[in-house]
Amino acid sequence: MDALLTDINQAGLGRGLQFELFKPAAQERMADFYAELPIAVRITGNYHDMGAFASDVAQLPRIVTLNDVAITNDKGVLTLDAVAKTFRYLDEEELAKQRKAAKDAKDEGGEEMKRWLALALGAGVLLAGLRRREPPGSSRVDGRPGQGRARASRSAAADQALRAVRV
Repeated sequence: MDALLTDINQAGLGRGLQFELFKPAAQERMADFYAELPIAVRITGNYHDMGAFASDVAQLPRIVTLNDVAITNDKGVLTLDAVAKTFRYLDEEELAKQRKAAKDAKDEGGEEMKRWLALALGAGVLLAGLRRREPPGSSRVDGRPGQGRARASRSAAADQALRAVRV
């Protein structure tokens, strides 16, 4: 990674550009199968040299992209602010560590989801019971015939689901 940072720096210096800022992030950002290292850069020079610098960066052996590019003109002096991002594949050890962390988070999230589901189902059963004003086993709900049994069976299913979830 150090050689790549040197290559980016040399691409600018070789074009006669002045680096005012060259600041790699303190830590890489991990994604599914790669790591990303953003580098904040601010360079001054002329327009054509900045274009040639962007071309040189694109031709580096590693993938480097220029993001959030802004060019300002201050009395004929152009300043380019950008974030150069470079990427690398994660090695097997890093991939294994990420998979374990994802599995642990999923397991913890699953338990939390079960608790929320139980609470939501319990609230749904309570609300369904409050909405029902007919006597148990009645076949009329809200003045419509034949709805009482369907609604009662939904409440039974919700009760069954609540019993199945272990909190």
